[in-house]
Amino acid sequence: MAEAAGPSESVALPSQIPSAGVEMGSVGQQERDIPGGADKADVQGLQPEGATVSGGRKKRGKKKSAAEPSQSVAGAAFSSVVYGKLSSLHSTDRQLSVSMPQAPDKGTIGRPRTLISNCWNMTFQPKTVYMYDAEVLNLWRFENDTGRQLELRATPKEKRKLLGIVVSSFPEGILFDGGRIIYSDNPLPDVTDTGIDREFIYDDSDLLERRKLKYKIIFTGRRNTADIVEFLERPNGQSVCSLQDSLRILDCAAKLACEGPFRCLGRMAIFDLEATKKIFGKLLQIHRGFIMTVRPQWKLRINVDMTFKAFFPSGNLADILYEKYGDDMCRHSEAIYKDISGIRLQSPRIYRRNPADPPHARLFTAHGVSKLPASKLMIEGINQTVEDYFNVTYGQKLRYSHLPCIKVKKDRDVFYPMELLEVIPFQNPKNTTDLAAEVIRCSAVRPEERFRELEKFCRSYLSRGPALLRRYGMSVLDGMQSVAGRELPPPAANFGGGYEPLGRGKWFAKRFHSSAYGGQALRFIVVSLPPNPREDGARKSLAAELEREGRSKGMHFQLVGDFSLQPRELAHRMASLSSQADLVIFILGDKFSYSHIKVLGDIRLGVRTQCIQSTTLRKRGVIGNLLLKINAKLDGINWVLQPFDNGEHIMVFGADVTHPSPTGDQLRRSVGAITGSLSDNLMQYRAIIFQQMTSRPKQTAINEVIDDMQSITLDLLKDYSRRNNGPPSRLIFYRDGVSEGQFEKVLLEELAGIQKACIDLGREIPITFIVVQKRHHIRLKPQDDAGNVAAGTVVDTEITMKSEFDFYLCSQEGIQGTSRPAHYRVLYDDNNYRSDALQMFTFALCHAYARCSRSVSYPAPTYYSHLAAFRGRDWLASNEDEKHLIQNGRFLVNSKQLFSLFFC
Repeated sequence: MAEAAGPSESVALPSQIPSAGVEMGSVGQQERDIPGGADKADVQGLQPEGATVSGGRKKRGKKKSAAEPSQSVAGAAFSSVVYGKLSSLHSTDRQLSVSMPQAPDKGTIGRPRTLISNCWNMTFQPKTVYMYDAEVLNLWRFENDTGRQLELRATPKEKRKLLGIVVSSFPEGILFDGGRIIYSDNPLPDVTDTGIDREFIYDDSDLLERRKLKYKIIFTGRRNTADIVEFLERPNGQSVCSLQDSLRILDCAAKLACEGPFRCLGRMAIFDLEATKKIFGKLLQIHRGFIMTVRPQWKLRINVDMTFKAFFPSGNLADILYEKYGDDMCRHSEAIYKDISGIRLQSPRIYRRNPADPPHARLFTAHGVSKLPASKLMIEGINQTVEDYFNVTYGQKLRYSHLPCIKVKKDRDVFYPMELLEVIPFQNPKNTTDLAAEVIRCSAVRPEERFRELEKFCRSYLSRGPALLRRYGMSVLDGMQSVAGRELPPPAANFGGGYEPLGRGKWFAKRFHSSAYGGQALRFIVVSLPPNPREDGARKSLAAELEREGRSKGMHFQLVGDFSLQPRELAHRMASLSSQADLVIFILGDKFSYSHIKVLGDIRLGVRTQCIQSTTLRKRGVIGNLLLKINAKLDGINWVLQPFDNGEHIMVFGADVTHPSPTGDQLRRSVGAITGSLSDNLMQYRAIIFQQMTSRPKQTAINEVIDDMQSITLDLLKDYSRRNNGPPSRLIFYRDGVSEGQFEKVLLEELAGIQKACIDLGREIPITFIVVQKRHHIRLKPQDDAGNVAAGTVVDTEITMKSEFDFYLCSQEGIQGTSRPAHYRVLYDDNNYRSDALQMFTFALCHAYARCSRSVSYPAPTYYSHLAAFRGRDWLASNEDEKHLIQNGRFLVNSKQLFSLFFC
């Protein structure tokens, strides 16, 4: 070591569910393929019956007429259950308990298909497990020559690793979840609920030094996993939410049982030690991993899936950087520093504290890169180059002395030869450019290969009955679980003529149902930002194609200007552009101006803007997609799904909350959005975008609950009522971004907010509250086909909850990789929907997304809430003063944009 100087869809809404035995396939095709058929009365629109019980489901009774006015809410009993539960929650420690609505029946509509799922049956014997919370408090190292203790600093990640070392010294069979939770099938001696501090001394094999740490461990309770058996045998009792502790124990045991040839990272994932793909030019390597979760389905099963994650490349630092920068690295020292800042490095074993001691390594962190090579970089005070110093002092003759050195001390200019440093494996990448795209490309494994690899993994590591699994009462059986599925018929849509069935998963929008500005001239301007002479022709070409393609769809574009702008001119020129044109299209040469453009257009001026990257212009089909977005955000309607025959006024909502990445900032804020439909055709929406604290006061956990649900819902209900001369008769709420462990809290608080909004409106409106989950690991493939399941494939047996109202629906066409179905969990249902009706309605909404002529993976209102929340994040990224963006927690969308899909 040396110190040196110096980025579209449609609605056959349930009233038009085909009669028994008929599936509406692709255009012009009908197939009779439902043996026995479904009674049409069972799926007649969304017509529920009866009065509320626990979970919101109603007892069957006299059907209420669609024309019958809603009851006054004076003394409304429909909210008393939830309000009573809310009032009892005086402590965050209180165990929440809510009964979820039971499945009313199983669906029958659609062509039957036999599918294979990535779930394995297992046998299970309950165990009593003791739970502990542990935390590393202090860390010291001993000086070999004096025995003196020197205190060291450790990051939270390093503390978790140290805790793993402590647990590895415990008796066999004790589980560590990778965070701070420890499970044991026998009580740990002397550990009580008041906690105990303990010291642990260990030898660091890499650094060849003795270390000591102090940790605190607290007994937090015991859990008998028999609650899982009870839930499976008597599923009509408690909710699956109450099983979370038991399920985490089994998940942890399954992960650790396979730990040997893999690296455990996080709470559920294990990764191959060797990279699946190395991308040195982007300083990335991607590792394949496996995730195992135990699921209480119709039986207890283990769900196993593949996952992929990018890491900074491991190995010799000089070799890694050479692949990107070549030999002349000194010229790129600043860029290299951005790439490796904070990366943990290890030296060779060249250090001895005493001459007789064996050599050991040292660990460093990259804090900078020298501009001079090792052959010229001088060490202050000894008049020696870094190259000479390492040669003379440690006998390390450098082979690449022309390379720069790495600064390894934050507060001193201590530099180290690059070629002597090794990158420690499994560190997060510094370069996030195209990171998601690279991981997606690597993880796009086709169904046949994915299922083959999963079966191979389970046969090798789970089905042999590892001792740790047996110790916690589990045994995994051979063979993936087959399941009965159905292919739902696509809805029909109107493009300006009559209704016609949409294709399965995709279709072509020949015309628009109603074009923006009613076919009158739509004035637009095309702007290059920043100026690029090569794009002068691209602007004119784009304008001409929009005019030509627009005419075919009923739109009349009129170009009123095209020119280039410097970013610094944007704010000044936008004000004048907004008075000259209805739409300003920006061709962007970079990604830096986008957020500023959207603040000016959406908030300050109220002018509609459309941005497109210059590289995207050359892609096939871009004009058609642009027209879909432009028509929708200018209040046109691309298509209309077939309406209800019964005259019901159904309002649908979507909600999502996005959170910032973890930082030390205690004032972190989350951005969310709630979208509500404004029209009975469910194609027009308003979004209210808000900001709230990521964590509630005195809490560290992320807050998933929407704090302002009542007032936002009330405003959206009022908007609907003004547009439709009265309130909706039913509400269907699709909530995104909620994990299973948060169901009860979100349901109790958000549902109460929705119900209070209805009371404030003076109406009793039946509500169905559905959580849409995409972050699960269930995959499906046809039993007789190597490809993906078809769009519209639904499963509501075997791999679902035995009695709770849930289903898996793969509404999108699988383009690459293996399709992931969305998991719909009905948490509350005043409307008493049957499975067929709700599944068909949900599938139809996946065709109502205006941005593309494909069915998407979850319903349009949920997709729109996701887009709107990210638009809020874009506004914040503009560095605009927040007082000009937000008032009372809501973003100040310009009044000209309030009731449009400006975020589309």
